[in-house]
Amino acid sequence: AFNTLVQDPILEYLGQSDNKFSLLSTNGVLYQINKKSFDDVIDVILSKNDYPLAIEFVERTANNKDKLYQIHEKFATYLFNQGEFLDSVNQYVLCLPIIDVNEILTKFSSDSSASPHINDKETNHILSVFLWSLMENQLANSDHITLLLIILIKLNRIDDLNKFIQHF
Repeated sequence: AFNTLVQDPILEYLGQSDNKFSLLSTNGVLYQINKKSFDDVIDVILSKNDYPLAIEFVERTANNKDKLYQIHEKFATYLFNQGEFLDSVNQYVLCLPIIDVNEILTKFSSDSSASPHINDKETNHILSVFLWSLMENQLANSDHITLLLIILIKLNRIDDLNKFIQHF
C-alpha cells in the first residue's frame, strides 16, 4: 500500500468508476485513487503491526465482533512474542469467545517457553488476571477455579480470596 499526501491544489474531480476515482491537480498530475475493501484495509494495517489502529478501524466502520475478536487474538499473540505478557493476557481476555482457554493457560504456565523471561510470581499474577476474567465471564470450569484459588494462595492475596468467597 502506498500512502501520500496530495500537495498540489486539486483542479478537478474527474469521476468515479469501479471503486476508483481520479483527481486532476493544477500542475497537470492525474491522481487515480483506488478504494480498498474492508478486509484489504485491515490486512494492510495488520501487516504494519498497528493493532490499535486496526481495532479502532473495525469499531468505527464495521462493528464486526468476530473480526474484532480475531484482531485482539493476533494482537495478544504479537504482544506475547514481544515479551509483553500482561498486555498480552489483557488482549486475550478481550477475545475469550473465540480462543482456546487451555492453550492460553498452557502458554502462560510456568512450564511454558515464556518461563525463562518471567518469574513465577509474575506468571501467577498473569494467570490470575486471565482466570478471574474467565470467572467473571462465566467461562471457568472447576479446574480453572481450583487453579485460581491455588494461585491466590501462592501469591498470598487475602483480599482476592475474600472477594472470591463473598461473590462466588
